[in-house]
Amino acid sequence: MCIVKADFVSLLQNTAVAGGIDISQVLLDLAIILIVAKVAAEISDRLAIPAVIGEILAGILIGNSVLGLVSTNEILYVMSELGVIILLLQVGLETDVIELKNVGRASLFVGVIGVVAPMVLGVGTSVLFGNEIMPSLFLGAALTATSIGITARVFGDLRALATVEARIVLGAAVADDVLGLIILTVITRIVERGSVGIGTIVSTTALAVVFLVITSTIGLTIFPALFSRIAKLSKSSATIPVVAIGITLGFAVLANAANLAPIIGAFVAGFSLRRIVAHERVERDVNSLGQVFIPIFFLNIGINTDISSMANAKVLGIAAALSAVAIFGKLISSVGAFGVRADKLAIGFGMLPRGEVGLIFATIGLRTGVLDENLYGSLLVVVLITTLIAPPLLRWRLGKEQSAIDISDLVSQEPANGWLSVSDGVISLNGTPPVQMLVELGLDTALLVSDARPNDKMLDWFALHRNATLSWNKSATVGLLRVLRYGSARSWRFLDTIGLISRALPEVASAMSARSSDATELDPTHSLRFPTVDAICSNASTTTTDDDEIVLAAFAKDIDDAGANWSQAVHRLGLDLATTSEITMLVEGSAMLHSITQVEPLQITDRLITQIANHLKSPKTVEQCRQLMNARDNINETQHLALIQIVTSVQEVLAHPDLIDSSSNDPLEVRMQAAQALVTDANIHARISNSPASYVLTHSPEELVRHAELVEPLPRPGQARVAVRGMANDEHEWMVNIATKDRSALLARLSGALASLELNVINADIATWPDGAVIDTFIVRSAQKPNLLALDGAVRDSLRGRIANVQRGSLNLSVTIDQSAHPWHSIVRIEGTDRQGLLRDITAGLARSKVIIHHAKISTINAQVHNEFEVSDRLGRKISLQACERVRRALR
Repeated sequence: MCIVKADFVSLLQNTAVAGGIDISQVLLDLAIILIVAKVAAEISDRLAIPAVIGEILAGILIGNSVLGLVSTNEILYVMSELGVIILLLQVGLETDVIELKNVGRASLFVGVIGVVAPMVLGVGTSVLFGNEIMPSLFLGAALTATSIGITARVFGDLRALATVEARIVLGAAVADDVLGLIILTVITRIVERGSVGIGTIVSTTALAVVFLVITSTIGLTIFPALFSRIAKLSKSSATIPVVAIGITLGFAVLANAANLAPIIGAFVAGFSLRRIVAHERVERDVNSLGQVFIPIFFLNIGINTDISSMANAKVLGIAAALSAVAIFGKLISSVGAFGVRADKLAIGFGMLPRGEVGLIFATIGLRTGVLDENLYGSLLVVVLITTLIAPPLLRWRLGKEQSAIDISDLVSQEPANGWLSVSDGVISLNGTPPVQMLVELGLDTALLVSDARPNDKMLDWFALHRNATLSWNKSATVGLLRVLRYGSARSWRFLDTIGLISRALPEVASAMSARSSDATELDPTHSLRFPTVDAICSNASTTTTDDDEIVLAAFAKDIDDAGANWSQAVHRLGLDLATTSEITMLVEGSAMLHSITQVEPLQITDRLITQIANHLKSPKTVEQCRQLMNARDNINETQHLALIQIVTSVQEVLAHPDLIDSSSNDPLEVRMQAAQALVTDANIHARISNSPASYVLTHSPEELVRHAELVEPLPRPGQARVAVRGMANDEHEWMVNIATKDRSALLARLSGALASLELNVINADIATWPDGAVIDTFIVRSAQKPNLLALDGAVRDSLRGRIANVQRGSLNLSVTIDQSAHPWHSIVRIEGTDRQGLLRDITAGLARSKVIIHHAKISTINAQVHNEFEVSDRLGRKISLQACERVRRALR
């Protein structure tokens, strides 16, 4: 055995240095790169600069130019190349062939000019600086790129995706990508052949076009059917994205075999895969994979950059000149939008950023040897400058354009056929509505976009008012309900595009953003859907306006599940108090049912059932809470049975003739009247009338009378009245009732008194009146009936003496606090090792935390305590987050 172990260790050691590569060093480099990349991206996001800039600068920082933490090696090179493949696969997945055909004249012309002008100017500038034709061609080709991701992010942040400028720029950027990749392929091929002849250009271009046509045809025609078949046969949800990535690598290999750049194969695979049914799932998984490999590519650029070689006059001079022509070339591309009413300067600014595509050009140029360190450094500076200046320039221009618009005379009367009409799959805006109609028309249009697309006039109208103040009214709420019931993912994407969600319901926008970043979610459209709403609306019984509250409650629950503030979102809808209260009751009631069914072992008591019934009040509310819980919460069969048991019991309580009569449907009032009917004493009547609601609902009328008689008249401070009764269900269990006046740490004092008589407390209930009267009811276990005189003496001593201090760290208990498991109170669950006086110490800790104890369930199994306390603040409300922390500190 030892020999085998030694051989295995030796094998690992030999593998670690195979090929001269230190595996441990590579792993350390990867760890540094991934962590630094994420930190750089987070910082960049907070500084409102593109993440690619931060990642490159971070690579320079950790590379040999500055700190020397990471150096280049073969494995990092391979992983960065995989990052490029995945990046181009992403670009392809975002390129819709149909949209490419529909980009329009303006976008196409802007895209073509945005490729030709920078390339011609770049080649000419490079030649003027004395460079040969080969590197000059490559520099010119590198200047053709436009980063669609960076531009789209800026337009989105400014809520300007619906503007004509955004539509032109994003369409042109798609055309740019395709033309730029063809040019890159041709230039790379020419460089490898070493000559610039007409024959070489024609043959290379023809090869690139033939490759694109053949592989695109294969992908667009075969992929949909192939992946549909795979989806039917596969058992694993990961099969489709894994096969898609494998095919992408295969296409990259084919491109390389055809002496073309491998990234052209990845791009073709990407836009072919977009046509399959599961393309959004593939895109999501590719994005997750890209989170690892793409930052390696960008940081590796920084790591390989020799910053000292960039700090010379020649490099900076070339960089300045190339930056100037790169900027000018993209600015003049806006002339392609002639005849279109749009801000030409904003279009030019939108075309500026080279971003990741320009970096790919630079990296390929360095790897093929066509660019030396100086030219590579110059090109890198150009990419950084154009990427860095584009967002602020675009923000400035769009903001200025918005402030210059005068819309006072644009409003028209509503046409007879309404503001909206649909014809031949196109949604048209009739006339010019007032800005007050933004929300209402946005929601109405969102319903229609599932089967039609908005025309340019409509998008222009929404874009014109992208920064207008929105007004929400009852019609808007009705429109929202219709979108929730009948809308689709396209509806929510449209509302997000026109910026209505982020302005009118920012909490919903936060929820959608949080879900879109959830890598564990397998449904690729989940960020544009509300699953609880979908489940509720799929139920035929909730399709009427009588059930609007449960639809809005489901909406609130989805917002809450994403970690956003659902109550604030509901408040923005301008609902009346009764409707808002009902929605709140449904959300909190379903959360309460969920929390109760999660507790193991399940303890459903008459006390709990009665409290839930009084809290939810109506059978309809109970049923709707059950529907909400079933709609979204993942519960097992045991929990489902428990839910049915709870709901059935609560419905029985609400329908029971002993509790609900013709004059009242309030169980609290009925219980009080039943107790008062048993006695004639006015003081007893008053005591019962002023009893806490939770106490009344959990005791029979006879118990209420006995307790009131024990309390009246109120004992003096330091005095108490004690009563002992046997329990009918167990001859060794006894009920001890103690009436006294409230004081600090009362439960701790009384439980200490019981412990001194070796009475094992298994349950405790506390009721407090406004005048300071307290009735503490303990269920204790003892072989003999507790001695009343001894009990009375121990209780009086505990009330007069000082409570023993608990040594710091002596409790060492596990504490969980549940705010959902009870209608009115917070539930504190405590577990730990049992010992003498533990209950006294726990209750003393709760008293020091300044919380009020209403009920306690004490359980000990195999020397381990499992205690549960119902607590509140001094006003009877659930305890605050600060109080929760005080409780945890006191008991740990």
